[in-house]
Amino acid sequence: MKVYAHRGYSGRYPENTMLAFKEAKKTGCYGIELDVQLTKDGEVVIIHDERVDRTTDGTGWVRDFTLEELKKLNAVNWIGALIGAALAWWTGLPPLAQALLIVQGADILTGLLCAVTGKSRKTESGKVSSGALLMGVMKKGLEWLVVGVCVSVGSGLGVASVCGAAMTYMIATELVSLIENLEIFGLNVPLLGKLLDVAQGDGEEGRAQRRQ
Repeated sequence: MKVYAHRGYSGRYPENTMLAFKEAKKTGCYGIELDVQLTKDGEVVIIHDERVDRTTDGTGWVRDFTLEELKKLNAVNWIGALIGAALAWWTGLPPLAQALLIVQGADILTGLLCAVTGKSRKTESGKVSSGALLMGVMKKGLEWLVVGVCVSVGSGLGVASVCGAAMTYMIATELVSLIENLEIFGLNVPLLGKLLDVAQGDGEEGRAQRRQ
């Protein structure tokens, strides 16, 4: 099946722009579909609509602009472009990397909620501490540094599973911290909670202590 990019990679980048065309080429598509209009001075330009309103920061009919006037318009929706770039980056990540980012983010969020409510177990006061927050962020950054080292080592040895094993371990440790945060608020995750009890060698008594 031959796949054509509609107005370039228009799902993530400004349609009918060189950026959209270049990104479409990277996907390996068979061809690119585009549209043309004539300017006031008889030049051919690539744009779908007869007006510039929807796809640029200008207003009016394409035929009422000269080529030089059209070049001054901005065809980039920066919010859309940023969202598109973020989506492209996210979808390009391996599933384990996505999972690690998700559990890290959830752990940070629930940890902050614990601290805001004075229930954090990471500080003596149980409240927000810049030092504890910095240490937490540094720990997560260190995890990604280890992932990078594992990728290099695994590539050098020809063993791709090295990185996967490292991320799986980190996901497990982040889940332990996340479950602890959830249990502080009395939110039980039955299966994961039991796994945490086994990992830490405690039972209902230990779980009750984690809630305090």
